[in-house]
Amino acid sequence: MMATLLLITRKDRRRGNWRRTSTVNEYIGAKLALEVDGLCGYVQCQKDTYQVLQETIAAPINDALLRIQQAKQVTTCKDLTDVDDDGKPRIKLCWGNIHTHADVLASADVELFMTGDLAFYAMMLGKEHMAPHWCWRCPMSKAEWTSMEGPRVHDDWTIESMSCHLAKLQSGDLRKDKSEQQRGIKDASLTCIPPRNVIVPPLHANELFVNHPINKGFMVWAHCRIEQLPLELINA
Repeated sequence: MMATLLLITRKDRRRGNWRRTSTVNEYIGAKLALEVDGLCGYVQCQKDTYQVLQETIAAPINDALLRIQQAKQVTTCKDLTDVDDDGKPRIKLCWGNIHTHADVLASADVELFMTGDLAFYAMMLGKEHMAPHWCWRCPMSKAEWTSMEGPRVHDDWTIESMSCHLAKLQSGDLRKDKSEQQRGIKDASLTCIPPRNVIVPPLHANELFVNHPINKGFMVWAHCRIEQLPLELINA
């Protein structure tokens, strides 16, 4: 498992209520100022499973992520209590509130994201082997999100709503043997990162957004219009 720290800057940064009320994407005009990658977990196993992650690296990694999430900010400062051989304060990085003994150079808000393939996503959120007809963002089933009747919208899953749903399954308020009540939830989430901050898996992005349109769209058009092949033969 890898961790990447991205420092994103904006020329004209607006803070406070503007961010919550504006419909403008706050990252428009942003620039990547720093990117640091690091290995934060390594497990040798025949197959990665929920149990393997739960019993090895998931808990300590999530504890660290939770501390960062609760800190809300990352701060660069000169530590006035720690000087180098020339008597100059050392430059340090810290999470959370600004220390009174430090000379603050800059601070930035922190937001956590996660990416991986759909199997990893399902494992980390306690939905291992989730049936593909469930939406990976919300509780709707395929029958619901493909229905031509009624609104095809639902509140997104959150860590809190998934935890509450799991508690109802464990207490018997909802039946585990009924898929429409289980809704893909099987175990507790292994991460504090909200589902809305799980980036579309790159592997599936290639499969769905690139390969499928080319193979099922453009190539069919090319075979039919240019190669003059009948659609029956193309489909076969």
